[in-house]
Amino acid sequence: MARGDGFTEELLAAERQGVLPAYLTQHFGTRGGTFGLFAEQIFALLNDDQDDTVRRLHAALPESFAPRFVTHYAAACLAAKADDVRATHDELCRTVRLGAIAQNFIAQDTLAMRLWYGALQQAFAIDPRHPALDAPPARLAFTPAPAAAPVVLSSCNGAYFDHFGPQFLASAAAIAGLRCHIHVVNPTAESENLFAHWQAQSQAALSLSSDRGREEASYYACKRFLIAGEMMDRFAADLIVTDIDTVLRPEILALPATAGDADAGMFERPVRTAPMEICHCSLTYFRRTAATRRLLQLLALYLPPKLAEYGAWMLDQSSLFTLTRLALREPDGALWAGLPPLRWLNFATCPGLALDAVNPNQASAQDVAGKHALRRYQSMGEVQISLATDGRPSFTRTGPAVAAE
Repeated sequence: MARGDGFTEELLAAERQGVLPAYLTQHFGTRGGTFGLFAEQIFALLNDDQDDTVRRLHAALPESFAPRFVTHYAAACLAAKADDVRATHDELCRTVRLGAIAQNFIAQDTLAMRLWYGALQQAFAIDPRHPALDAPPARLAFTPAPAAAPVVLSSCNGAYFDHFGPQFLASAAAIAGLRCHIHVVNPTAESENLFAHWQAQSQAALSLSSDRGREEASYYACKRFLIAGEMMDRFAADLIVTDIDTVLRPEILALPATAGDADAGMFERPVRTAPMEICHCSLTYFRRTAATRRLLQLLALYLPPKLAEYGAWMLDQSSLFTLTRLALREPDGALWAGLPPLRWLNFATCPGLALDAVNPNQASAQDVAGKHALRRYQSMGEVQISLATDGRPSFTRTGPAVAAE
């Protein structure tokens, strides 16, 4: 696990000897590249589950010491691993604040800057202190309904639908008893014809809706969660939310039974170095219960102001991490008052169950460059970044944006 010029061994030896700040200072002055090497080492330790070593390195650095922004980020990752979303957010904000102060040192270091920008994005998107969560929303009327087949829900923009929709619809159409609803943001001239073609020969019940909105990947990725509560009410059924660039297999109809008494769940990923990647949104299950309906209600409150401020990619994943972890850690909090605790399930912990057996990616989706070409990410170059004194970021759009309808 050696890094660079014996950096790993020297780093750990300096920590054991109590001279880590002096060692990093000397390394930076005589050899350079220190911040990137330090970040690389911390990532390696996180991936190897060397949590105690990470904690010792963090504790060995003074609070105002510039390289500590790297270990603050590591502390955020460890807090996320422990499902503590408030500590995750606080440590991400500390990372952002100290990294901003150290910009003159890290500006030429690609890996260190990538870590800082990642912390900035996640401190914005994983935000349990957002004003939308200050008070519980009015409780929605919830009437139990007879059991029915779950509804598969997906959302994308017109260009993405025209490219990936045919294979997705072909897989859905072949599953008798399936109900599948697709929402298309900014459909093209071909989108409705494509849908009608597969609907006409489908063994499944297919339905379609559309609207106009921002042509940003984050917006149409989040749209499925913005409308999920409405769709649950409309169909009076459980929801299975998927990506459009996947295919459906008959096994997907068994997810409610697999979930047992859980209210909701997904195939989470054991990501050690990016909290926003834990709640992987390729497939998410929502049972129609009062607790789940509140979760969907909170998603619909949390996402719009975030999207209006900055269309951060993985905002959908970050929002689910934020809200599910708040529910798990604070079941008696104001947001869940009067409701049963949310029972959340990580499907990846179910023996013998794998995402690829239920909802695999389309083979053509392996063309990553082509997939990215169909998305329009909003870059940080399109927003002005401001930081509060505690490192909490906010964004102001600097260019024209298409308002969501």
